[in-house]
Amino acid sequence: MAKKHNSGKNISVVARESSEFPAEKAYVEDRRKSFITLGGCSTYESGLRLNEGLFRSRGHLWRRPTIALVADPIEKIDSRFSCLPPEFLTYLVNDAKKLHLPNLLEMDAELLIFDLTRDLRSGVVALSETQFVIDPLEGVHILEGLTPETMNQDVFDKVFKGGERISFHANWARFFPLWKRAFARSIEILSRKFSRLVLLEHYFTCKVNGVPYTYDFAPGAAEMANVALEKMYDFARSFDNISFISLPRKLFITGREAPWGGPSDTHYLPEVYLLYAEKTAQLLFPEREDGSRAIIDQLFLRAAERDDLIVQIQALTEERDRLATDNAAFAAARDAALEERDEMRARLEGAADDTLTPRDDHAPATAENDADFVECESATIETRVIRAERDAALAEKAAAVAERALALYEREAMRRERDAAVADRDRILGENAAMAAEWSKEAHEKEAMRAERDAAIANAEAFAADRDRIMGENAAMAAEWSKEAHEKEAMRAERDQAVADAHAFAADRDRVLAESTALLVERDRASGEIDEIIAQLEAALAHSEELAAERDRLAAEKAALISERDDARGASLVDAQ
Repeated sequence: MAKKHNSGKNISVVARESSEFPAEKAYVEDRRKSFITLGGCSTYESGLRLNEGLFRSRGHLWRRPTIALVADPIEKIDSRFSCLPPEFLTYLVNDAKKLHLPNLLEMDAELLIFDLTRDLRSGVVALSETQFVIDPLEGVHILEGLTPETMNQDVFDKVFKGGERISFHANWARFFPLWKRAFARSIEILSRKFSRLVLLEHYFTCKVNGVPYTYDFAPGAAEMANVALEKMYDFARSFDNISFISLPRKLFITGREAPWGGPSDTHYLPEVYLLYAEKTAQLLFPEREDGSRAIIDQLFLRAAERDDLIVQIQALTEERDRLATDNAAFAAARDAALEERDEMRARLEGAADDTLTPRDDHAPATAENDADFVECESATIETRVIRAERDAALAEKAAAVAERALALYEREAMRRERDAAVADRDRILGENAAMAAEWSKEAHEKEAMRAERDAAIANAEAFAADRDRIMGENAAMAAEWSKEAHEKEAMRAERDQAVADAHAFAADRDRVLAESTALLVERDRASGEIDEIIAQLEAALAHSEELAAERDRLAAEKAALISERDDARGASLVDAQ
């Protein structure tokens, strides 16, 4: 697991503990809010545009669909997964072992800014009723390492062995209940970590800037996705601890200027991301001035200017096409006139030959008149041809003028776009200059911040090294798992045998325990009887000691009597003698 990123004391704490920094100077730094962005390109771009004087980013996490994020871990990643590209294998191992959520919870931030379009862009694969991972077939050309060669239906079947694919567009009735349970679980967990959960309400769009018609990137996909998003947003609004950032649907416009490859149904113009950033700052810092109106005006002004240029370009294009049609007609008329001239000249030359044949005295005069007629007709036809050629040349010139005007308008459109970009750059530079002026007044604070930044950089480098080490370990673990797949099968058989032996041992243990309990009861009963016998023996012993004393006394008396008897017998004998 990745080491928790900890840059030491918080900057605000350092400012408060330092006696040389006034408390009011630390107020600016105390208000900076650290955040993490979770989701797709639009959320990432919105996070980039958050004012650095108010926010600081702790990183962005791509994809991570909600259902897979809070699912149960998958302990066994066997050799089937080794055929996946290494770049994606690391992601899948972390997803299967459910390390994405712990890693998110370990990141040092107080805000989480996220979206729901990631759940529509990335479906999941169900490996059991509680185990889900991201669907790699929907990640081709999106997730690193996934191409049609490295991930296709054959590879999917080999890796997941009949796993059920679940997505909003394929099986909504299956997807939506799963998503609601997972979303509720994720909000319960994330709300314990983050002080604020901010949801950016994105929608799919078919409105392309600079195109006079809507463009359906995938027929019906945007409408279907937006219907699903509306239901998902309605469910999300039932949670009081989620703050929504919403924009009017008409502002979702894409175009050539959209980051990440130009027009897309979920990539918007830069002004849209600026609006999300401004609305987020207004939500968290309500006392600051709202700058969204100027951004909206700029967005509509750019759209209006491009719409005007589009109308002009369309008119010029129609004029060019009309002139090209006229030019073709003039060329056809010219060719017809040339053919007519050639035919007329041939007929007149034939008539002249017939007329010049001597027939009477007036033949020379007639021939001269016919020659004049032929010359006059030829001149007339030549004039018509020249006029047709002139008209064709004029038409070609007009078409060239139209082409040049079209190029000029396109150049003007590009110039306006460049001017708008320069204005954006100048505005950003102005904001940066103002922020630099403000920060220059707090130079004494920045010394402390610089020291902490160096520590944070060192810690980040250690974190990166730790992350690289863990990625290497994950790859090694995947290779090791693939080598130990057959061993695990044997271990599983041994485990089953051990379980059976354990059950038998448990039965024997229970029998022995029952016998031991009976023996203990019998021992306790025998112990009681023995105690009674001991008491009786002790009483008998005491009585026997009394009898022994009486016996000794009687024996002494007997001895005394015998002695007296003997003495008396001796005395009697003496008397007798």
